[in-house]
Amino acid sequence: MRSIIINSKERIVSEVDIDGKLETLQEKVGGLIDPVYLGFEGTDRHCCYVNDEGLLNNPQHFFMFKDGHQPLAGNGVILSDDGEGGEAPATLPLEWVKDRVAFMDLQQVREWAAHEDHAISFFVGEPEAAAEAKHTPAAWETLEIIDGISIKDSRNVTIAYCDDATDADEIEITEAETTANARLIAAAPDMRAALEFVRMTFADIEASKRKGYYTECPKIVAAALAKAESGNSAEKESAEKEDDLKHAKEQGQAQYDSIEEMVASLGDDEKSEEARDAIMQDPLSVLVREGWHEPGKDAGAPQEFEILLSTGGPAVRLIGTLDDHGEPDSVRLQVQDWFQPWTDFQPQGNDRDAVLMSYAQCFYFGEGDQRTRQTGLDPEFTDAKAEKAAAWARHGEEVERSIASRKDRDQGNER
Repeated sequence: MRSIIINSKERIVSEVDIDGKLETLQEKVGGLIDPVYLGFEGTDRHCCYVNDEGLLNNPQHFFMFKDGHQPLAGNGVILSDDGEGGEAPATLPLEWVKDRVAFMDLQQVREWAAHEDHAISFFVGEPEAAAEAKHTPAAWETLEIIDGISIKDSRNVTIAYCDDATDADEIEITEAETTANARLIAAAPDMRAALEFVRMTFADIEASKRKGYYTECPKIVAAALAKAESGNSAEKESAEKEDDLKHAKEQGQAQYDSIEEMVASLGDDEKSEEARDAIMQDPLSVLVREGWHEPGKDAGAPQEFEILLSTGGPAVRLIGTLDDHGEPDSVRLQVQDWFQPWTDFQPQGNDRDAVLMSYAQCFYFGEGDQRTRQTGLDPEFTDAKAEKAAAWARHGEEVERSIASRKDRDQGNER
């Protein structure tokens, strides 16, 4: 399958034949993939896959498409789709892509962010970004206290205070008026940011229409006004996020139920081998990554792992850390839906932490041949592994009893 690879470190755009599989795309971009469509309008369903967490990994090399919305960290893979959700070969001319790609280093991206008013938060947590504004950084929220309302920042530091208590010789301020005043103050950073976005958008109307900023303007202004009129957005955003993740959580629960059933079968002599095979075939991919190390030095043993159970919208994965022997010593279940970040999810079930750990411990995260890395199987099943297998079996029996007990209890409640 013809693809176009963008190598930001070497500053090369080239044609490469790939199989289009998820594992291949993840390998090319160095992590979880995210499709970028801006800059490919009118190209017959083309997009560029990039690293979904590229900006979180201390990036040094970037590229940006003409008419794109922002610089992209790391490498990119351009493909089209077959109209049914699958990948298809890229048909764009190589020279056309080269003419539309600009490579950038970290300093150039910082300069871009400094001149793009809407990009003040492009580098999350960098002091250079926060220095653009002189006021206390957003978000500001209101908090009701005795005889008034306090306006606090994200550090819980008080910025202002609206008092609804009055003396005899003062003009009375009602509680409703105090609340409105506090909401207006708390919305000040949002309204300032909205005005900056409007100013940037109308500075070049045609460019803003191409990049999508023009249509975003009313939404950003409306959100700032809503906060000024209706108060804190934190609870509303939390509720919206819960609703946005509803389907992802349902998928996460379904995946956990399947895991729980497979782990329980490990304790059944007649089902254990079949259960272990089912677990080996269950994930879409099993990945590991090393921690920080000095340039030129050996990266050492993997420190983190990811077991991808489903992808797209919604997606489910297990992530965790590895001990010095390459064995899982922590594991978390996360869910994700379109345009939402990965979010920790606690499924319903008994002894869920132990169930997830038992599942993760079935995989091998150390060195080995390619077959071993793909399947997660240990090529040398040592005595230590045998002892662990016995522990898995005992735990499987406990989980199976727990499931049976829960079913009996649920049936009793129905009666």
